[in-house]
Amino acid sequence: MTSPRLPQAWTSEHSAVRALSALAICHPDEFGAALSSLTGFELNNIDPESIRRELLDTDLTFSARSDKYAFLEAKIDDFASTEQMDRYAERFPNSAGILLVPACDAIDVVEVLTERPTLRAVSWSDLLHKLEPTNPLAGQLLNDILLLAGLPGTKAKTRRLLGQALTTLGPEVKVELTYADSRYPSLDYSVPATWVFGQVQGTRVATSQPKFSAKIGFFADEHDEVEGESKINMCTALHRAWEVAERLETENLVRLSRHRSPSKQQQLFGVEHPYQARAYHLSHVGVATKTSYDAAEVALWGYELARAFAAISTEIWGMKP
Repeated sequence: MTSPRLPQAWTSEHSAVRALSALAICHPDEFGAALSSLTGFELNNIDPESIRRELLDTDLTFSARSDKYAFLEAKIDDFASTEQMDRYAERFPNSAGILLVPACDAIDVVEVLTERPTLRAVSWSDLLHKLEPTNPLAGQLLNDILLLAGLPGTKAKTRRLLGQALTTLGPEVKVELTYADSRYPSLDYSVPATWVFGQVQGTRVATSQPKFSAKIGFFADEHDEVEGESKINMCTALHRAWEVAERLETENLVRLSRHRSPSKQQQLFGVEHPYQARAYHLSHVGVATKTSYDAAEVALWGYELARAFAAISTEIWGMKP
């Protein structure tokens, strides 16, 4: 007869790092020895008083009595980024960098490690297995981490699906794998020399498989929302965009979303089905697609819309400088 599984004690990256820092403070010698053997850095004799959480945004920093300084960035739900690790390396020069991840062979981890000799990746499993004989709580922490990392809608898994979708797209539309607010992965769409912009994002629920949708349209600012030539041009562009999108739908190249009640933007621009999407650093207005679990399918819908809208942009606004 098996025992019932205890509820998760650590349910996020933040709480897992808190637990890890407690283990490090209570068992600095074992913690340093484990990291030394796993990274090749000389991190024995860690000073427990030097251990800090969230110093300059890093998850964990500490120093060994050999004057070796180290910073540690932990990932479970999230993905590793070169920009983030380079930023931490600049804040802590001449320090050992450690990336603590569910799997060291993940694509994002391998990418970050490339050409960064002062950075090492360590798996949660390898580190906590070494600490478990010293403190059984390390084993419980590992169980929770493996559950968290296994959720179907983690940022890391969503990013991997979007990255795979990029391989299905052609060269006419520029599509970049990036992220929006709160580091949620996205695909950003643009067409050179036009005002076309859009995104593909997934639903933000880690416990369920993400459903993706595309939102493709035109860059917009405050001038487009007031009376005058700017507003007339945007109204014309959106009317044309919806007509083109419906034609693409009849050709089974896209599947469009139709809002049940008028939005502010629908009323503002006098069209039936526009939407307003605010990305991490940009605003645009345009057309939304249906949702799908297939990221590659949605990426293709976005590609077809962006390619078609490019002609509208050029006709109405001319070539973007």
